[in-house]
Amino acid sequence: MKRTKHTAEQIMKMLHDAATATENLCCMLQLVPALQLLARSCMRITSRFLLVILVPCISSVCIAQPTSPTENGASDFALGNKYLLGDGVKQDYTKAAQYFRAAANKGNSDAKVNLANLLASGNGGMSDYVEAMRLFTEASRGGTRSADLGIGVMHLRGLGTATNFVEAAKWFTKAAIKGDDQAQVTLGVMLLEGTGIRKDKDQGRQWLSKAAELGNADAQAHLGQYYLNEPRTSANLDKARELLASAESKTNALAIRLLGLMHLNGVGVSKDLEKARSYFERAAALGEMNAIYNLGVMYRDGIAGKQNFDEAFRLFLRCASEGLAACQYNLGTMYGEGQGTKVDDEVAFGWMKSSAERGYLGAQIKIALLLRHGVGTQRNVREALKWFLIAAKTSEPIGTSLPIAELKSEMSNEDILEAEREASSFVPQ
Repeated sequence: MKRTKHTAEQIMKMLHDAATATENLCCMLQLVPALQLLARSCMRITSRFLLVILVPCISSVCIAQPTSPTENGASDFALGNKYLLGDGVKQDYTKAAQYFRAAANKGNSDAKVNLANLLASGNGGMSDYVEAMRLFTEASRGGTRSADLGIGVMHLRGLGTATNFVEAAKWFTKAAIKGDDQAQVTLGVMLLEGTGIRKDKDQGRQWLSKAAELGNADAQAHLGQYYLNEPRTSANLDKARELLASAESKTNALAIRLLGLMHLNGVGVSKDLEKARSYFERAAALGEMNAIYNLGVMYRDGIAGKQNFDEAFRLFLRCASEGLAACQYNLGTMYGEGQGTKVDDEVAFGWMKSSAERGYLGAQIKIALLLRHGVGTQRNVREALKWFLIAAKTSEPIGTSLPIAELKSEMSNEDILEAEREASSFVPQ
């Protein structure tokens, strides 16, 4: 087959056109990585962003409840929960920890879990991963399933121990078998994605189904997404709609955003741009960063309304600051082109670099071009070659058209070898 050669600039144009046509489908055809979910939600108090996987989220669905009214330290545990939630008293994590510790010292396993949660999340200025792991482990020996979940997350995120996906999955499995719906959700997502473990879509679907049957909104949302990823049969779309509608009724941000994508693209429902924007706005108000990105695209491209670069810039800045690579790429583009802001090549380069480091292909090519021509940064041919090589590794078909050979002709063998070494060891953040 004859290959057509394109310049890197032409490739960027093609990437931009392709992105414009497809980016509204962002994340519809992929599950949000389990690590990303954990990083954004598990250790926060203020909101349940996407998945509440670890009890340190400190929300009513996460907090351990007494397994027996006669368990040692039950009264201290109850008081700890009151201060933790602000139930009839002013919320005070320090006092909550004091009561949980008193109950834990009397052998209360649920108090150990909640104290471990506080220490793992750093709420109230408390942070001690080693102590948190010790408390989770003690509670697990007492048969507390939420402790198994906590240990799994500690291994997954490398808190107080080395990151170990296999070990994390082992503990999630223990909790899931005991009926912990959040463990079932996390394990299901890991299996569907193959996050550090062998990919098994069938098992992943089964665990999500178990949690969904227990009424877990996160499971319903991810299971709905699973069926959207499957062949677009009427049966699969019916399942997706039913699951997402159920999760939406529980104010699940992911489900609300997915319903917006369905209406935006006319998948399983009638195409309705106004309704799509309404769903995105609702999800964005709940802190769903991908919905903020979707809204940014709509304002940037004038979808369902007048084109508004200022609003698009504001939205992209918000989700870019949270680490979304697509938002960082778009924000860098707006700085580079002066859309919604003044042209600032140096700031544009910075956002492009952040996006490229997170594995975003368009940003990897763009930053290579900026480095090659010295736009927004000092000209650096070796770094440019490194990023072209990384882009080629990200997408082999596009890599064949990048000016890698041309760039090498301008370089010393030493610089070429160094660029190749750095590119081969690159791992997206």
